[in-house]
Amino acid sequence: MKMEAIEVLELECVVEWVKTSASGSELLHVQEAITRELKKYMVKEKKGSAPKGARPPQLEKNNAWVEYTQEDAMANGWEEFELKETKTDGKTKEKKSRMVLQPESEEVDEAHVFKGSVSKEHPHGIGFNRSHAMGLSAQRKKLRPELYEAFEEIYENSHSMPASASSTPKEVPKMTMEERKEESERKKAEKAAEKELEKEAKKAKKEEEKAEKAALKAIEKAKKDEAKEAEKMEKAAKKALEERKKVVKKTEVVQRFTPKEEPKEEPKEKKVEKVEKVEKKVEKVKKEEEWSCPDDGNIHKWEHNGKTYYRDHDNGVFEKKPSGDMEWVGKATKVGSKWMIDDSVEDPSIEESNDENPSEDEA
Repeated sequence: MKMEAIEVLELECVVEWVKTSASGSELLHVQEAITRELKKYMVKEKKGSAPKGARPPQLEKNNAWVEYTQEDAMANGWEEFELKETKTDGKTKEKKSRMVLQPESEEVDEAHVFKGSVSKEHPHGIGFNRSHAMGLSAQRKKLRPELYEAFEEIYENSHSMPASASSTPKEVPKMTMEERKEESERKKAEKAAEKELEKEAKKAKKEEEKAEKAALKAIEKAKKDEAKEAEKMEKAAKKALEERKKVVKKTEVVQRFTPKEEPKEEPKEKKVEKVEKVEKKVEKVKKEEEWSCPDDGNIHKWEHNGKTYYRDHDNGVFEKKPSGDMEWVGKATKVGSKWMIDDSVEDPSIEESNDENPSEDEA
């Protein structure tokens, strides 16, 4: 305590002397002496300020980021990045630098190595070291800010603790071998699931394309079938038209047997029906011309002018009433080539009955 009081007293005296009594030359001499002593003190402080291998505090955060990047890359792999490469010229001793693109990572024996680095000299590939981490960390800080923000959160939390609790920054969390294996298996499963989804999507796309092609093919086939059917119907219509022309020619032969009517304009659709009716009339006329029956004492069905009659061998013509009784109509008489019914001829059965039963006057 006495020593400290003496030192303080002496310092105050020196300061007082400098302020009041010292001349300019004396002050300059004192200044030089103080400067010399300060230089000695500063050299001593520099030599003993930091132990060998210790990191300056201003670089502590940057070093922690490099370590964080290295741990993340070794655990989870890395992308392509540029690394500064410096070489010294053997003749000029001049240092030359250039940026070399480093390949991305691949997984070999459950560890991440540089892609394509597996060789006879390096059967397990070339791993990731601190110099690589320095290049990758500089790139990620610019291109992947989300990783740097995650790191900063961890770093700031570790440095917000009281100095008594921790004098060094909290280490970036590292993954154990088991955790790395689990992470690797998880990534493999994710890749396999993605591949499976892509495969299913491609398969669904192929099925869709196949169904679309089948639908187009079916439409084309339907069009072809429709065209064939139309062609077939056209041929059938032409053939039917030719047949009808032949029938019309035949009907000209029997036109004299049909009553003449004033020509009427009919729709094209009714021409077929007209031709068929003409054919039927021709057939009926033919049947009339060729009609005959045996001499068996019975009456037989006879079609005449579209009406049904009953005729016997002697050309007697009868008509069937709704009651079922046969009524005398007349006698069939051929005029030229056509049969006519002469209704003036009386029923012969009545004449016979009159002959058998004479009247009272005759008696």
